[in-house]
Amino acid sequence: MDQRTYTLPGKVLVAPKRHVEHVIRDLSETEYLRLMRFVRRVARAVEAAFPMTSNSFTRS
Repeated sequence: MDQRTYTLPGKVLVAPKRHVEHVIRDLSETEYLRLMRFVRRVARAVEAAFPMTSNSFTRS
């Protein structure tokens, strides 16, 4: 799948500020938990901005 052309409303990418090869292995527990708290915050904002309906997406 070509990520440059495939988009959905509300699609976001959350990444650490510094480069890491492997998020779980290379971030400290504190950094990892901070990132996951931010991911949750972004996910809740996306849900609020793009309410889901039963036909919003399909699984393949």
